[in-house]
Amino acid sequence: MEDKEKTRLNVLAYASPSLYGDFAKYFYSSENSGLNLVMQFPNFDLLNASQFIATNDVDIIIAEPHVDRFSITDFLSLRQKADRPMLLVGLAYAGADMEQFSRSGMDMCYTLPLNEAVMAKMNAELPRKLEAVSKDWKKGAWDSISTQEIRDAVSQSAAGNWQKSVISVWSPKVGVGKTTVAVELASILAGVGGRNVCLLDTNLNGGHVRLRLNVMSEHSIVSVASMYAGAKNNNSDWSSAQREINQEMEKFLIPVPGSSDVNGRYNFFCIPGITNQEQARSPYLKADACGEFMRSLIDYLKQRFDFVVIDVGSSINVPLHRESFKNSDVILVVCDADAACIADTQKTVTKILSSQFPLDKFALVLNRWQENTGISMQDVAGRMGIPVRGLIQNDHLGGVVKAGNTGCSYVVSNNRKPDNPLITERCMQGFVSLAATFYPPITPVWAARAESVKGIDKSKISFGNGAAEAMNKTQKKKKGFFARLFGKD
Repeated sequence: MEDKEKTRLNVLAYASPSLYGDFAKYFYSSENSGLNLVMQFPNFDLLNASQFIATNDVDIIIAEPHVDRFSITDFLSLRQKADRPMLLVGLAYAGADMEQFSRSGMDMCYTLPLNEAVMAKMNAELPRKLEAVSKDWKKGAWDSISTQEIRDAVSQSAAGNWQKSVISVWSPKVGVGKTTVAVELASILAGVGGRNVCLLDTNLNGGHVRLRLNVMSEHSIVSVASMYAGAKNNNSDWSSAQREINQEMEKFLIPVPGSSDVNGRYNFFCIPGITNQEQARSPYLKADACGEFMRSLIDYLKQRFDFVVIDVGSSINVPLHRESFKNSDVILVVCDADAACIADTQKTVTKILSSQFPLDKFALVLNRWQENTGISMQDVAGRMGIPVRGLIQNDHLGGVVKAGNTGCSYVVSNNRKPDNPLITERCMQGFVSLAATFYPPITPVWAARAESVKGIDKSKISFGNGAAEAMNKTQKKKKGFFARLFGKD
């Protein structure tokens, strides 16, 4: 009997009184159930839920939407606060409630009424799902990069050597790794540098930050814009509206999984982007409303965070994208080794955007760079017209793609491995060097990693800022291919 009990998963349930009988019947009475109902509540309270989970061996939390005071946002936040892997499961009748559950980021959703067929499905699926979640649990834990003591010491010694910044990451071409650069930059500033960071997804061509960092939330940039419009309409003066906005904003800042310290404090948050093109057409993001909204949002984030990193969509005619440019301190332009990408990027920046935004706002990030492609780094740097701020080699082994597919930062997922291939170390170094241009204390913190992770070959860590700085000094005459590529129209 004891062995059987060890294989059962403990369930905490939130269900309205009308479902109490069904829960008792199918969880308590089913001899073949691998699910053990430890407690069910008729109302939801985030604090009480967190305390119960902390003091009980809970594997699965099940909720149905008509529980008193139930909030999907609060329910999903239980995962962020947990110190052990668990599943969040929705249970609803077919219709609007189930659709909302399915879109929210629950691990699994099942259709009411509760019966033998539903229970059989849960018994078959939930143990496997929990096993899969457990394998990746805390995969983004920043403490694995460097100890808090190292970060604190370096931060104190480097006071005044950096400044808060709003950084847009953009490219006129899709598929060049723009979102990857934004995610890694924000992750490193938070994880290696220990700074307070917000990653804002304003990509109306399709926001994918939530996928890259395993962020689960019903909220998005559209939700924030809607709240902003409502606060303005509800208040007759701006100061009152601003107070309401500031009070409401906290619930739209979604903690990135694994980014808390040992005391449960988070320093890395995300405002996810759109999930479908219908949201991109929201009236709250139209030109007449967008400017004031983005100024207010970024002003708030600048006060709340050390760094705000914005993933911006490729289209330069979308009002939200343009307002992201306008309210940023730096615009990182991502480009790869493809000739068409280089040509389009150079012309878009120097011939179109430079007439609307200061050219010194722009800096180039050469991403997924590899040799022997027929184009040299020096040629690109010399012809692009903006300085090179980052140089990231291509991980031809697929490590960056793998990290994105599993929902975690590439640097975070590889930094503790002592036997990384040479290309992985150099690719990571490129991302870290880019982040260090904004927060220089990252350099000694990352160097300390080689001392703390046994087996890392220091000679591998040699590709980053130095190469970018050398390229900026390169002054070569146009010749051959590039003479035609960058010749005057």
